[in-house]
Amino acid sequence: MSCTGCNDGCFDESVQLAQGPIGATGPAGSTELLTLTTATDVVAIGPTGSSTIDLTYLRPLISASVAEQTQTSSSYGAYHIDVEIPANTLVNDGEFVRLNFAIIGDYDFAYAGDLASANKYDYKISLSTGATVLDTSTYLGGVSFFRLLKEGDFNRNGCQMTIDFIRTGATQLTPVIRNANFFRGDRALRMIQTSIISKSITPTFVVLSPVTATLSGAFNLRLQTKSTDNTSTVGVQFHEVSKFIKPQ
Repeated sequence: MSCTGCNDGCFDESVQLAQGPIGATGPAGSTELLTLTTATDVVAIGPTGSSTIDLTYLRPLISASVAEQTQTSSSYGAYHIDVEIPANTLVNDGEFVRLNFAIIGDYDFAYAGDLASANKYDYKISLSTGATVLDTSTYLGGVSFFRLLKEGDFNRNGCQMTIDFIRTGATQLTPVIRNANFFRGDRALRMIQTSIISKSITPTFVVLSPVTATLSGAFNLRLQTKSTDNTSTVGVQFHEVSKFIKPQ
């Protein structure tokens, strides 16, 4: 078979096309398209990090401890809970920080006689800004709504409580007691026996007065205790502080 000057039908020949000039070298590739900074929970997009995603809302726990913190003095002393809430934790109204804790005081099987003579265990929740959220020794004139009592006739030397601090303004938190249980407790066993009926009526839901806090800055959430007979021991058994915020 002969060729006529074109490549059509020429199976025994090939044509070598001319090679063009080599182009410029492209930029180096990167495998770090997403970079997580674990200290801040911020994801950077692309090698330059020009765009970011804030994932802090995926980690709600701020603080937790199961170490018992005790007090025997009749005056509020050291902070048993002193947890820093970082600046700008709550940026939208409706977001909140939750405090969950339990307190148990020494128990006495002796008959109390009357409320006035009973030993009280009080606790105070406050902010480092100076705002008092709840002081059981003065709340409603010291009525025993939230106070713990040592004497066995009352069966309320232990409590477990959950308080939400809800952002209701740029510089305002509204505390809401959403769960409060008051029964007989055993401090040695670190157990509250909720099957025993308390003689005193205690609210399980209360909206407390709003408090002022500069939420654009850091502040501490604090809890203290005291024992009115200046001898009996009261102890905070555990605490958890968590945040509940909207995705950014």
